[in-house]
Amino acid sequence: MKKFKNKNTINRIIFILILMVLSVNLAICQNDSIKTDSLDIPKKNIIKNNKDLSKIINVSTIYGSKTEKIELGNEFKITFLISDLQKYKTAYLYLNNKPVKQIEEKNISSISADTLEYIIKLCKKDVESIIDTTCKFLQFSQKAKIGIGSSTDNTGKPVNYYDIKIITDKNYILRWYFAAGFILIIIIICIFIKKHACKLLELIRDISSSENKPFSLSRTQFAYWTIIIILLMLLVWINKGELLSFNSTVLALLGISAVTTTGGNLIDKNEKNDPNIKRGQDKASNSFFIDLLSDKNGLSISRFQSLLFNLFIGIYFIYEVIVNFEFPVLDTELLVLMGISSGTYLLVKNSENKDKPGSSQNNIKDEDIVIDENVIPQG
Repeated sequence: MKKFKNKNTINRIIFILILMVLSVNLAICQNDSIKTDSLDIPKKNIIKNNKDLSKIINVSTIYGSKTEKIELGNEFKITFLISDLQKYKTAYLYLNNKPVKQIEEKNISSISADTLEYIIKLCKKDVESIIDTTCKFLQFSQKAKIGIGSSTDNTGKPVNYYDIKIITDKNYILRWYFAAGFILIIIIICIFIKKHACKLLELIRDISSSENKPFSLSRTQFAYWTIIIILLMLLVWINKGELLSFNSTVLALLGISAVTTTGGNLIDKNEKNDPNIKRGQDKASNSFFIDLLSDKNGLSISRFQSLLFNLFIGIYFIYEVIVNFEFPVLDTELLVLMGISSGTYLLVKNSENKDKPGSSQNNIKDEDIVIDENVIPQG
């Protein structure tokens, strides 16, 4: 039976690896298939004007190696076959039939009587109005067509275009492999050391004398927001190569969670040290959600409200970061409402294990009742 389980574990790991590789390859294929046919651009090497035979014959790196990719921020060379040397001494780089920038004269050199070489450097700001440079899921390049024109008007447009791929972020795929490897390591650790997994759950369980401790709402809330923020920061770093900056909303959410957790721990410790208090948290765990929603007296509306608020705002938070790649700014009123909800939870928690007025009479045992034999009952 043990061998069978190990075999299944290995199969799971192989299956996960295959899925990861297929996902990356599929994304790359989709990037390569970006259509540019809708652009009003003549096809490669088709000349519209027989009098002008000028065309790009080669694109290379700054070191001279032929390439079909241009990395934003890096210089590259264009070898240009011309029919009129003087006409192209003033030259403009075109991208998808639109002028991008004028090529400086110092970056133009003559290789032969009919061939010029241009050294060009494209930055993100040069092309962002023409191609989509925004970060998207597993998208790090765009197909485009480049050409050399003699002016920015219709008479100076290129007669030929050259197919090229523009790398908007050269480190994008490396970051994805790094993140995928990190996640894979976590999965492997979770698979092979299941017996230690329960120890991690102790972080979100209540202070309790029970062997199977119930789950704590305040600790789960703190872990919930910590995990969401860390994973969203990782997602944005993978796509943009930048770490998100914390804003007032993030600090407020973490602050509310931290204060709620600290307050709950103080209440638990004070009650545990009081021998007169019978704590509901000393009972064994029922289930994750039942523990979060219940106190000593059963299901609690304050806990239910706090859980709903956190779930709803967490989903909205994730959506905004995925769409805009930045932490959203929540209304002050909404943050105050979350604070009130957490405060209500702490107030109820502080009183849930304390006996209500008059309940002490119900705890009187038979042996505590003393009958005075000298008292003669009347009637």
